[in-house]
Amino acid sequence: MANLIEQAINCNDGERAAKIIRDALGIESDDVANYCFPKEWPANREQRADIVGAWLQTEARFLGGHRLACWLHTASRAVAQGRIS
Repeated sequence: MANLIEQAINCNDGERAAKIIRDALGIESDDVANYCFPKEWPANREQRADIVGAWLQTEARFLGGHRLACWLHTASRAVAQGRIS
């Protein structure tokens, strides 16, 4: 999972980043991604990690997993900071 998060964070296109994670997790709807992702995808990796983490956290909450939501957000930050690869 960390490799997919890293791919999404490293991606220069927000729509492609969302597709990487959506496909990996089997998420069919764009509703939450459209809500969480900005129109302009930032150049800064930590900002991207925050966006990806917030999206995953929102998806997990939507599915009823608060503990998973917190873990996913923490994992996305760790990947952006190079602590997980």
